[in-house]
Amino acid sequence: MIGVSIRTSLSDRHHLEAVPAPVVRSLRSIDLAQGRLDRLSGDSPAVAAALAERSRIESVIASNEIEGVRTSRDRAERLVRGEVEARSRDEFEIAGYRAALDDVYAHPLEGVSVVRLLHWHRELFRYAGPDVAGRFKRHENRVVNADGSDRFRSVSAAATPDVVARLVDDVDAALRTDEHHPVLIAALFTLDLLVVHPFEDGNGRTARVASNALLLRGGYRAGAYVSIEQMLNERRSAYYEALRRSTDGWHEGEHSVWPWAEFFAEVVAEAYRSLEARLSSTSTADHRSLVMVWLRTTAPTAFPMSAARSALAGVPEGTIRRALRDARDAGALAMRGSGRGTEWVVVDREALR
Repeated sequence: MIGVSIRTSLSDRHHLEAVPAPVVRSLRSIDLAQGRLDRLSGDSPAVAAALAERSRIESVIASNEIEGVRTSRDRAERLVRGEVEARSRDEFEIAGYRAALDDVYAHPLEGVSVVRLLHWHRELFRYAGPDVAGRFKRHENRVVNADGSDRFRSVSAAATPDVVARLVDDVDAALRTDEHHPVLIAALFTLDLLVVHPFEDGNGRTARVASNALLLRGGYRAGAYVSIEQMLNERRSAYYEALRRSTDGWHEGEHSVWPWAEFFAEVVAEAYRSLEARLSSTSTADHRSLVMVWLRTTAPTAFPMSAARSALAGVPEGTIRRALRDARDAGALAMRGSGRGTEWVVVDREALR
């Protein structure tokens, strides 16, 4: 089999021996925070929905910005919300990342497969046509620094399909056996996929989509509420430096996974810290925004005040009532019935945007 001599970071057991103390601390912090996060969706689904909507927008914009793909902020946000159609190459790629990320969160237990990797890439480059979108590279590619020097050597085009299949098999086996921490598994898969560089373009974005999928598959959901892609964008120099340090000697199996794994685990831990900070500093304006997001996205067509209080747990009742009245005055809501039988009726969700 082509590429049979290449071993993945997960298949060489020595790579994960003696986990460094900073990585252990980050993983412990992540596990404790995830336990607290598990209560978020059940206790206040409207808070979760509002955070998820903002994270989705930030993730799509940031992941593309890392690659120099951008449009105006207003256009980008409206593209992610599906309010406008793409009209340039960059905007098609932004819309494509949105579609790939939506697939991840629509199927949280699926993890990564060759089929899904190709599907995500097809979404990213649908504008480019079937010769590029959703196909492994057919030509050798170079990964270069800003000065034109090689950042690392990628896997040959001929070996790529077999090596990617091996990566997927190894990560699936690691998740099933529970031998390694899921965050480490996600980090090592991302590292290996970036070195393989299986596509002619879009490798970084496909790898970031895969990272989200693997974290979600492992039960780590901070990325659904805080954009990990935005954190990577803000730490771009450290991101590339950690990759550089962990790719040296990769083809010979002599690399150290820890510079990249430590960076990756710390970013995920920071995502949890950021989420908890957001939850603890919610202002009146934020509360009002939560009401509007709930009305726009998940509120039933007709609901009593008690349902709004339940869905918006943690939001003061006075804020909920004022927001509902304002939405009624704007023509988005109406009231039906009287007394205890009174219901609010959504008549125009678009008016809530």
